[in-house]
Amino acid sequence: PDDRKAGILLAATAGLRSPHHLYHSPLEWQWLEHFQWRDAFIAALPDRLRASLSVRLDPMGRDWGQPERIRACFPEVAQDDFKTPFLDRARRARLVVTDHPTTVFLETLALGAPSVHFWREDRWEVRDGTRAAFAALKKAKIIHDSPEGAALQVAAVYENPRPWWDSPEVRQAREDFTRLFARTD
Repeated sequence: PDDRKAGILLAATAGLRSPHHLYHSPLEWQWLEHFQWRDAFIAALPDRLRASLSVRLDPMGRDWGQPERIRACFPEVAQDDFKTPFLDRARRARLVVTDHPTTVFLETLALGAPSVHFWREDRWEVRDGTRAAFAALKKAKIIHDSPEGAALQVAAVYENPRPWWDSPEVRQAREDFTRLFARTD
């Protein structure tokens, strides 16, 4: 394992109370269900991995009381203090997890940071023209349809994520996806 990398970073969305229309996302009344999904991921992690987890909530959505909810449900889980920019924090994590397919999902893939992602497709809809690229990420076990599936993948690869992340199938799926949707210079 890469001893220079430590911990799991969960870049979680905290949900905005005011809807926005740039992309499909949960409506106000659906956010509590989304938070339960996020919490199900945390609960499904083995105790030793939960203790290495740091949650980075979207600072725009703090009015839902999520820092307090996480602290009450999972006192062993650290909360990110935002003193370090996201990409720097993601570089230092052994694994990055996201619970939504927005900017941090794309940034994490473009960065090449070993990562696991999960969300409900009925809340975060995927356009028809992108389904094949997302299906390849699912086949490579980068994207999961359930929080429990994501937690199982994290547990399976945590000790040494590089053999999985750099395997030909996983590398091809993420390179194809980033070439289409997250190109960088």
